[in-house]
Amino acid sequence: MRLPTRSKRTYAVVAVVGLLLASLVVGAGLVYSSRRSADSDEPLRGSKQQASPALRAERGDGELTIQTIDGVVAGPDVVVDVVAPDGMTEMQIGFDPTFAEPIWRDLSRQVTLRSSSTGYQTVFARFRTSTTSSPSTTVVAGVTIDPTYQQAISGQDGSAKEVSWVRPLSPTTIMVRVEDGRIRSGTQVQYDFENPPDGDELYKQGRLIRVRRDGREYGEQASGSDSVLTTHASLIGAKVDPEQIDNSTWTVSGSGATAELSVAQRISTINGSGVDGDDQTIAPLVHDLVFEVGADLLADGELTFNSPESGIAAFTYDHQPSNSISPVVHVNQVGFTPDSPLKVGYLAGWFEGVANIDYSNEDTFFVRDVETDQEVFRGSTSKRVRPDEHGKGDLTGVDTYEMDFSELDTSGTYELCVDRVGCSVEFELDESVWQNITATIARSMYHQRSGAALGPPYSSVERPRPYHPDDGTQAFESSYSGLDALEEPLDDIFAGLVEGKTDTVVPTAWGGHFDAGDWDRRIQHLWYVRSVVQLVEDYPEMFNSLELNLPESGDPIPDLLDEALWSLDAYKRMQRDDGGIRGGIEASEHPQPNDTSWTDDLAVFTFEPDPWSSYIYAGVAAEMAFVLERYDSTRAKEYQDSALLAMEWAENQPPHPTKADKVRDQRTVAAAALLKLTGEPRWNQIFVEQTSFVSTVEQFMNCQGHDICDAAWIYLGADQSVTDSDVRQGIIDSFVRSADGVVEGVDSTAFGWALENSNVPLVWGLGPGGNPGAVGLLHAYELTGEVAYREAALRTASVTLGANPRNTVFITGVGSTPVRHPLIVDTRNGGLPVWPGTPVFGPHQLNSIADESWVSEFMIDPTGATPGVVDVPYLWQWQDINSVAMFNEYTVHQSQAAAIHTFGLLAGTSQRQPFSVESE
Repeated sequence: MRLPTRSKRTYAVVAVVGLLLASLVVGAGLVYSSRRSADSDEPLRGSKQQASPALRAERGDGELTIQTIDGVVAGPDVVVDVVAPDGMTEMQIGFDPTFAEPIWRDLSRQVTLRSSSTGYQTVFARFRTSTTSSPSTTVVAGVTIDPTYQQAISGQDGSAKEVSWVRPLSPTTIMVRVEDGRIRSGTQVQYDFENPPDGDELYKQGRLIRVRRDGREYGEQASGSDSVLTTHASLIGAKVDPEQIDNSTWTVSGSGATAELSVAQRISTINGSGVDGDDQTIAPLVHDLVFEVGADLLADGELTFNSPESGIAAFTYDHQPSNSISPVVHVNQVGFTPDSPLKVGYLAGWFEGVANIDYSNEDTFFVRDVETDQEVFRGSTSKRVRPDEHGKGDLTGVDTYEMDFSELDTSGTYELCVDRVGCSVEFELDESVWQNITATIARSMYHQRSGAALGPPYSSVERPRPYHPDDGTQAFESSYSGLDALEEPLDDIFAGLVEGKTDTVVPTAWGGHFDAGDWDRRIQHLWYVRSVVQLVEDYPEMFNSLELNLPESGDPIPDLLDEALWSLDAYKRMQRDDGGIRGGIEASEHPQPNDTSWTDDLAVFTFEPDPWSSYIYAGVAAEMAFVLERYDSTRAKEYQDSALLAMEWAENQPPHPTKADKVRDQRTVAAAALLKLTGEPRWNQIFVEQTSFVSTVEQFMNCQGHDICDAAWIYLGADQSVTDSDVRQGIIDSFVRSADGVVEGVDSTAFGWALENSNVPLVWGLGPGGNPGAVGLLHAYELTGEVAYREAALRTASVTLGANPRNTVFITGVGSTPVRHPLIVDTRNGGLPVWPGTPVFGPHQLNSIADESWVSEFMIDPTGATPGVVDVPYLWQWQDINSVAMFNEYTVHQSQAAAIHTFGLLAGTSQRQPFSVESE
C-alpha cells in the first residue's frame, strides 16, 4: 500500500455527546442472535432432507488411534497409536493442520504429543517414503482434553466427591475446586418408530414421539425426521450439595497444628447445560471454595483437609505458591511473539467477604522457564486504573496489578509468578503464535460449511451433508429482502419471509457458512470474506502458503481464500441474471426441538435482492477479484464481472424509504472496492461525494460496523493516481484520531480491553470477549508505525486469550481454560464435539439496554450459580452456558470476522514493518 507523504502526528480524543450508536455497530447481529421461544403455532415446513453421510477416509491412507478413557484424556500428554500406509518411512504428526511446526521424523508405531490447549483437539499426521517424495493424504483423529474429568465425574457410586484441584490465592488463603460432573449432550441415531426394539415404550408428546427404555426416558423424535431419534442430555457424575458444603466444618491438620475452618466464600459457576428426559434443565456447577487458612498454618508443610459431612473426600495440600497455579494470576494463555512490544499479565481476584486478600504488598513478580525451571525475568507490579472504564464506571470491582515482562524476548514456554501468591498457566513466546490462532479460527469456519459433509481426512468431526439440493432441500424465493430484515426482530423476519413466499425454487441456494447457533446464512457473512482477503492481499508472505487441510488445499489459491470463497461462491451462485444479489438463506423459524442441520425440515427461503445486499456483495466480490488475479486470473475475471453487474443493478434501484443511510454506507464501500479494482473515475466520484473525509476528521471509525472503516481502508489501497490526496489524508487522520481514542479507553480499564466506540453498550459481543475489537488500532499502526497502537491491540487481544478476570479464553479449544459450551445446535442435539477456533460473545451486561431479568430468573438463578450474575462486577458475570445466547453465541460477521482480522493483522505486522505514511 502506497501512502501520501505526511508527518506523524497524534490527536487528542474529544468527548462525544450524542446519539447512541449501538444499532450501527451491532447491525443485524444483535437481533438476529436473539433466541426467544417461537409461537406455539406450527412453523411452515419444507422438504425432508436425505442427507448424505459424513466423510470417511479411504482405507489404506493410514490411521490414528488416541488412547482415552470415555473419549477423554487428562492431558497435556496425548498418546497416539499410528498405523501408516504401506511403504512409508517418515511422518509428521501434531496438533498443527498447517504442518509448519511438526518436524519430519522416523516412522513410529506410537507417539506422545503434548498439548498446550484443552477442549476438543485434532491430531494431524501425514507420511512419506523419502525426503524427495510428496506427503500422503492427511490422517486425523480427535480427542477431548479435560484435566479434571475424572475428579468431576467422581461420586457416581455414592462415594465422596474428589476435589479437582487446590490452589493458592494469597499468603493466607487457598481455593478448592469441586465440580458437579459433565454434560453428555444428546446425539442422533436412526430409529424405526414403526418397529421399535423390544422393550422400548413409545408415546406421543405433542406432535413428536418419545421413547422410554428400561423404565427411563431415552429420547425424542427429531422434529424434521420420521426416522431419527435424538437422545436426551444427561449428567455424568454426581452433583454436590452446596448447602452441605456451606454448613460443614473442616478439620485442617498439619505436622504441628490442627484447626477447624469453614468455607469463607463459595463461588459456583455454570459449566454447560442441557435438558434431560424429564424436561428438566441440567446445569453442572463448578464450586470454588475459598478458605482463610492463615499464614502460620499454611507454612506448616503438607496439610490434610477433612469434612465427612460435606460429602467431599479428604485431600492434602502443600502450600508452595511459587510452584503452583493461582486463579488470581491472569495471562494471555496463547502467548506472544518474542519481539512483541508489550507482554503483560495481571494480578487480581474478586472475593466478596474475604477482606484480607490484598495484593498491594505483592510488589514483585518473576517469569520462569518451564523447560529449565529457571527464573529468567523479575520485575515490579504496578497498579492499574479502574474507576471509570471506557466512561462506564468501575467494571472490575477490585484493584488490579499489572506485571510487565516486555523485555523478555527469548522463545520458550513460561509461567508468570508472584512469589507469595502463585503462578499463571503456561504460555509461549513463539514466532508463530498469531499465525497459529489465525489458522485455528479459519479451521473453525470449515466446520460451519453448509452443503458439505465433514469427516476424515479433513476433520475428525463427522457430520452428514446438510442443506444441499441434491439431498432434497428446496429454497423458495421470498419477496422479503435482507434490507427489510435489517435490525428487525427475528420473529418479524420469519413472518416476513413466510408471507413473501413464492412458488419459485432457487436451486442454486446452497453453500455458505452457518451462523451462530442455527443454520442461516446472511449477506453480512461476507465481512469475514473481506477480512481474509485483506490479510492475504497485504501479507502474502505470511498467508500464501498457510495450508489448513481443506478439500481445496493444494490448488493455486491460498487456503484462507478458499475457505472464504465457500461463502462468496454461494452469493455468486444465487445472483440473478439482472445482477441483483439475494441477501441470504433463512428458515421459517428457529431450530425446532431435537433437530440438527442435517435433519431440519423447516421451509427454507432466499431473501429478495435489494441494493444494500447487492452493494455488500459488489464490494467484497471486487476485492476478491483484485487479489485473485495473483492466483487464478480466470476466476478473478468472473468475480469482476459479477461485482460490476451487482453494482449496476444496485445503482438503478430506488431509494429505500427508511434505511437509505444503510444503503449509502455500503454503496460507499463498494465504490471504493471497484475503484481499487478498475481505476475508473466514476467510482472515485461516488466515494468522494458520499464521505466527509475532506472536511471532517472522524472520531469513531467503528471498524466492527463494516461501513466507514471498510470504505476508508479499501480506498487507501487503491492506486494513488486515481484517488484524491486530500481524501486520503483525511482518512489517515481519522484512523489516527479514532485509534487515539481507543488507546485512551484501553488505558482506562483494569485489564486493558478495547471498545472501538465508547457510546455502545456492553452487550452481545460488543465488550471484551471473542472479538478483541482491535482492527482499527492495527490499521492505525499499519499507517503510522506508532507502537502505542500495537501495544493497545496486544492488550485487548490478551483479554480475549485469557488475561481476564474469569481466566477464560473466549475461543473454543484454545489455551488451558477455553470456553467449552458455545451455542451450537448441532453439538447440543447431534453430539458433535466442540471444534477449536469458535469465538463467543463473552461478558454481557444484563439489563443495560432492556429488561433481561428473565435470563437470571429463569436460566441462571435456578441452577444454583452464586453469587448471582447481577451481583458481581461486569467482568466477572460471564457464565459458560450454551442456553444463554448473549454469553455464548457468536456470529460470523461479529465474531469470526473480527477475531481472524485482529489475529491475522497481529501475525502480519509481527513479520513485517508497517506501511509508512512517509513513503510514496
